[in-house]
Amino acid sequence: MSGRQLKRKTTIKQSGDESDKIANSSYVTIINNSESKPVSTDVLGRNEFYQVIEIIKKLNLMDTIHDLIIKNVEKYVCNTVVVECWMCITGSNSEAENFQNFHKAMVTLYNYYLLLCNIFNNLELLCVTLKYRSSIYYKNSTDVLKVIFRSALLSQLPLDYKKSVRHFYEVGLKYEENRGTESSDELCSNCGSNSNCICAQYFYEANSILLELGLLEPLASQILTTTIYDYIENHVETTCKDRFDVSFLTPLQKRECDADADNPHEFTETSLHPQKIGVWLAVSRRRIIGSIFFNQTVTAERYRNELLQPFINELHDDELTVGYFQHDNAPAHKSRETMAFLQQFFDTRIFNFPTRSPDLTTLDYFIFPYLKNTIFKIRHQTVEELRNAIVNSCADIAEEILINGFESMKRRVQLCLQNNGQHFQHLL
Repeated sequence: MSGRQLKRKTTIKQSGDESDKIANSSYVTIINNSESKPVSTDVLGRNEFYQVIEIIKKLNLMDTIHDLIIKNVEKYVCNTVVVECWMCITGSNSEAENFQNFHKAMVTLYNYYLLLCNIFNNLELLCVTLKYRSSIYYKNSTDVLKVIFRSALLSQLPLDYKKSVRHFYEVGLKYEENRGTESSDELCSNCGSNSNCICAQYFYEANSILLELGLLEPLASQILTTTIYDYIENHVETTCKDRFDVSFLTPLQKRECDADADNPHEFTETSLHPQKIGVWLAVSRRRIIGSIFFNQTVTAERYRNELLQPFINELHDDELTVGYFQHDNAPAHKSRETMAFLQQFFDTRIFNFPTRSPDLTTLDYFIFPYLKNTIFKIRHQTVEELRNAIVNSCADIAEEILINGFESMKRRVQLCLQNNGQHFQHLL
């Protein structure tokens, strides 16, 4: 080999090494720009981020960068995220402990998912900017991340995971069964608390995470089906014991059977479609305004005449003068006639709730859950009883409780802004 050929090959190798260095440097930049782990170096600004994009475009490194990010995130999810998630599953024989552990595992998984979403958002921005077509065909980058999470999680299932999942849903079913029958003085059969029970919240949070990440069916569907089947079988065996002339399955179909002890052939049943009633409330730091009841679909006209007008009539002078009115974006709420009606009283002091944000609505995250927990501790036989219970429960809410609810609103808004408008319940 001549000296010239040797020099040329050395130059080519050096050029390739330099490209690899740039690719790795660009990868670090993309990770850093998202302010996330697994790479922990100084965070670059947006201008530097876009400068790196220009370098990638100039050197045609997009394939290398894309594959490098996917590969490293897959490795991080398999070696760190999934391991830490399943470490929460201890294989305990205690239903209460397994319930807590499974919730903890799902929250751990979701926190990592939110963390890595920032990286994939930057990857999507990079692909859009450079008009790059990924070989992985999904609607958006977070779908790719969900697939990585699902495949890694399901490939490393611990031996005792089925026991934990089953206990989790058994506790949830017991809670739902006892919710309407337990008095305020009785302790929760799972956590042992009567006033600060968070079992329902844990159950809701874990199922929401499973749904969002597409894990409910592959991880829990078979176990949940078996659990529900066993629950129904146990109900039939317990309720119908030594009775062969009357069917007691109707309560499971939302019917009530009221059999006479002396004559089991006589029974009454309620409608499959029980009567319902809607209630409209307004809330301020000082008081609840309402309750205004309705039982028909709320059109724009009904909203103005049957809900807003009675509400306006109940307002004090200072509430009309300096108060702000906020409601959601329902069609009846944002019609031209409705807005004109409200502007007569509130002028420009009218706001809409953010779309799909019940976690930022005082009525949704605080007042209605509080009322439901209070009202449905007993079963009401008539609509009139239910109306009276709602009115009395609203009247019993002290001003101090309302103030605490509004203080929580401030913190929620701050967390929402800090998390760039994404889910923030796990930070509360």
